[in-house]
Amino acid sequence: MKYKKEYKFFRLVRTMPELYHKKPSEKYVPEKSEVFRWLSSPEVIECLFQFAYSQKLIKYNSDTGKWYGAKDENVIPKKWEEEVQKANQRRHEKAQQELANAFDQLSTNGLPVISQQIAISLNIGRSTLYNRVSKSDQFIIENGMIEKIKRSE
Repeated sequence: MKYKKEYKFFRLVRTMPELYHKKPSEKYVPEKSEVFRWLSSPEVIECLFQFAYSQKLIKYNSDTGKWYGAKDENVIPKKWEEEVQKANQRRHEKAQQELANAFDQLSTNGLPVISQQIAISLNIGRSTLYNRVSKSDQFIIENGMIEKIKRSE
């Protein structure tokens, strides 16, 4: 049942019609936002409340009869956190493998390759390439050239 409430919130928000957050000819004023007005409708607010409760983002204090945010508690489920870490690790490994493959394709006998060539080959920007190389234990960048780190055995 927990997931039905969660998905109901997402399904409901996806049905929002085209609305102005700021009209093109006007200055932005939050109180005039059609989007805010729609999002604050009772049906959307009820779904948001149920979602927050089902995810343990808010809790009920039966002594006071009040609700409160679970700010001091670890509300991120451990399994979800582990899955995110695994997904990030897989993404990192894939990026490193793509870097290694591009280097191998462009390098002649393992000689350095112009970083721009690898960026073009991978269809990524220079800063993304530099970020990938900085996280790599196989490559370094010097003077715009990427070279494979030689391992002494």
